[in-house]
Amino acid sequence: MAQLLIFNQDNVHDDPIINERDCYKQGDIIVIKPDDHTWGLQEHPQIATSPKFWIVQYNNISDTDIEYLTAQHMEIQDETITILLQRLWKFDSQLLPSQQFSELMLTGMLVLDWETDSVYIKNKLTNLSPSTP
Repeated sequence: MAQLLIFNQDNVHDDPIINERDCYKQGDIIVIKPDDHTWGLQEHPQIATSPKFWIVQYNNISDTDIEYLTAQHMEIQDETITILLQRLWKFDSQLLPSQQFSELMLTGMLVLDWETDSVYIKNKLTNLSPSTP
């Protein structure tokens, strides 16, 4: 199993380049941990004083199999690396059925099955869901 720490709001900046390159957006997958991971006080949505994250647990997949979902979108030219997007992948909560969406909004947590529910994760450039490893 894998637990995804997902940013639940949009950070914004007046500069459009900085806004995309340096600011986390709602649905960005910040980090992926194994199912036995203990979240910190400000990470856990049910105990944080100002919750900024959701925790979505995916069954039937390991954290190491999907760690690529935390990748940034970068452009590499010669020896220069430019970050274009803070995260390439997002968890699209708007695609959830209403019952699951309500549960996520109420508790900040959700348990899903990778085989059927990985469709809620989208590549920001292609809008495709990840393939099963």
